Amino acid sequence: HTPRWLDRWLDHPRLLAGVGRLSGMTDNRDLGPLTLSMLRGEQGHQVKELDRLVAFLSEGPPPDAVILSSALLVGVARRLRTALGCPVLVHCQGEAGFIDAMPPRWRSACWRELRRRCAEVDGLLTVSAYYAGLMVARLGLPPGRFQVVHPGLDLSAYSPPPSPALLPAIGYLSRLCPAKGLERVVSAFCDLARRPGMEAVQLHLAGGRLAVDEPFIRRQVRRLRAAGLLARLRLRSASSPQERITFLQQLRLLSVPEVEPEGYGLYMLEAAACGVLTVQDHQGPFAEILTRVPSGQLCHTADPQDLADAWQRLLEDPQICHRLRHQGLEAVKAYAGLEAYAARFAAAIASVIGG
Repeated sequence: HTPRWLDRWLDHPRLLAGVGRLSGMTDNRDLGPLTLSMLRGEQGHQVKELDRLVAFLSEGPPPDAVILSSALLVGVARRLRTALGCPVLVHCQGEAGFIDAMPPRWRSACWRELRRRCAEVDGLLTVSAYYAGLMVARLGLPPGRFQVVHPGLDLSAYSPPPSPALLPAIGYLSRLCPAKGLERVVSAFCDLARRPGMEAVQLHLAGGRLAVDEPFIRRQVRRLRAAGLLARLRLRSASSPQERITFLQQLRLLSVPEVEPEGYGLYMLEAAACGVLTVQDHQGPFAEILTRVPSGQLCHTADPQDLADAWQRLLEDPQICHRLRHQGLEAVKAYAGLEAYAARFAAAIASVIGG
């Protein structure tokens, strides 16, 4: 209900840039009402902005299709489809974890609205066969509605380090929270560090954090201190792309044994592009990714002992590490570069809209 002059002031680039510098990770437990309002589209509180979007897009040449980057934006699909007279596709990636972390009231309401809205779009793209299966079950849609487009990566800034790190390091790169498997990594490292020949191995942790994560992180640090391993811990920031690359280049192995896996495992492609091997378990999209980019190995389960065993096998076998590193670098260039990804994406769109 704000007047247009106030909207223009709030939309000013300098104001947005200033606020953006203060931004951090958001806690989706607090975003239920906003998410539901967005999913309701023309019935939500953002309808004024939706009207502006439709008017703006209607001024130009009619698009062949509109592709929404997340199912969380599907609330705009109905209006766009009607106003522009073109197909609307939705790219599903990561919505399940976001919505499932909400309180039950908002979680149920968001899934109901998402099911209704996604049933109206012309096609759905997703980042892995695993995530397609998950969304088929959650949205109640037939599997044939989904096109799998495995993700790609801008490889221009990625490369292995000029020389390997002197000390072997095992890394974790994701949000520093229980759901991403950080506790499993710390437990596995405590096990590995006691084994003969593993006295020099370090543990490098990096990723985003919320205020609610801080007590959990402190507990993991206390566990490492109690085990006499604090000197072998490196806790780093990796918020920018270059920081992520620098972090990865210091590792030998990467593991993110997620409790509830995301659909894409992009950190596995990033690791392969930096010459880092990944060790994951069989759940989620991990086996699917390693089939296409064989830059690591699967362990039997995400149990800390299985994880520690898999780490030790690789750290003690330089020949297989060299082979997997070379395979990963070649495969990530061939399959995960932007040109290959764009071709897959275009083919999936064409299969839905024709042409």
